[in-house]
Amino acid sequence: MLQDLVKHHLSSVIITGAVAAVSAYVLWGGDAKTWRKGRLRPSLENLGNTCFLNCVTQALSSVDSFHAWIENILLAQCQGEDTALIITDEVRKVAPMISALFDVFTTLNLATDGSQSTSLNKVHTAMSEHGWDTLFCQEDAYEAFQVLITSIEREARMLLPENSCKPIPSPVQGKFLISLECMECRSESSKKIEPFDNITLHLSKKQNISLMNLSFNSLRDMLTTYFSTEKLSGVECDNCTERHGVPVKCDFIKHVKIAKAPKCLCIQINRTEWKNGVMEKNNQHVSFPIGCLDLTLFAYKALLFQKEDEIIEQEPAVSRPVEGYEVVRTYNIKDKSLSMMEGLNYTLKSVIVHYGTANAGHYVTYRKLTDNCWLYASDDIVRIATREELERQQIYLLYYERQTVPEVLSQRCTTPPHGDTASNCTTPPNCDRMTPPELVGAAD
Repeated sequence: MLQDLVKHHLSSVIITGAVAAVSAYVLWGGDAKTWRKGRLRPSLENLGNTCFLNCVTQALSSVDSFHAWIENILLAQCQGEDTALIITDEVRKVAPMISALFDVFTTLNLATDGSQSTSLNKVHTAMSEHGWDTLFCQEDAYEAFQVLITSIEREARMLLPENSCKPIPSPVQGKFLISLECMECRSESSKKIEPFDNITLHLSKKQNISLMNLSFNSLRDMLTTYFSTEKLSGVECDNCTERHGVPVKCDFIKHVKIAKAPKCLCIQINRTEWKNGVMEKNNQHVSFPIGCLDLTLFAYKALLFQKEDEIIEQEPAVSRPVEGYEVVRTYNIKDKSLSMMEGLNYTLKSVIVHYGTANAGHYVTYRKLTDNCWLYASDDIVRIATREELERQQIYLLYYERQTVPEVLSQRCTTPPHGDTASNCTTPPNCDRMTPPELVGAAD
């Protein structure tokens, strides 16, 4: 079964590659070297069932904030020196994972004709030093991503002692603000902050669309479900109790909002299901925005006015927490360098796809080079891919990178769509916008 699947996958790769070659011949003429030169990036050798790590490394190689994180850690440990960044033997000994990833990311972003290849030998060695022996074992790409994050953070603490410099936060680290609102008096009782480094979404059991026995989900709908409110019953409300003079239990609404947005947003589509005690893979298709993903609807309002990495606090609003919730400082709008209209926008940088079953298969990566150019990377195969090809894939992991204010402003269209009388269009082209009407203009 698996052999047939791999043969089918390789056949698809060969056919798609042939189509791309013919298209290139038509567009650029018969000189293949002219077409390929500088259009591709190096491939990665498969060291024995290592596609799970190859795909994650290729995916992260297109995320600028992830590169900057590693480079800033290395730069911080050699502050005060007048020389350029040089990774010494001592640094490689203390931080083998950071050093290896810095080297491989540099290589994977070199323009090439597709003939250059490299390997993750040093990365695998570093994983072994951190207690993860993965060679010749089929592993999960998401778990590999978590191992990389954990290993980098551990080595950063060894390279950069807390008393010597300010910690360099991970670009995938964000924070949720979870609050409880009384449905009777509409007061907010308790809040708590929860850190996150990814958002895991579950496929809908109810098929949204059925066509040719294929099921479809929308990333937008899945995110809406993830951030939807939850009703909690039998919770004592301080405000109602104070008003009535006796303990009053009410129904509460639980809200989850993004309080600190990560620079790099990792979204996992959980495709594993258990049926009759057997683990199976859910092959439902998920549509997703390739251009811009707008999360303004899911952001805590004060976040939209924050400077980068700034959390603004004021005194707690209540003194006694609800069970399971701690009293934390609430947020106050302090800096208005961003307007509500700019929102919280992300750009897709890479996608990881899994072919196969719940127990075995193969991982590939689609990584972005430019707005109109994507690469398909499958171990030692790297080729040009189209947006249409990417849209058809069964996505497993998505890596979005937060847009800066200039990027958001540059994407605004100047011509009002469909005869709109507004002077400007605030929605970037190809943007999966999720802003509710009540937030528009709220900055004023």
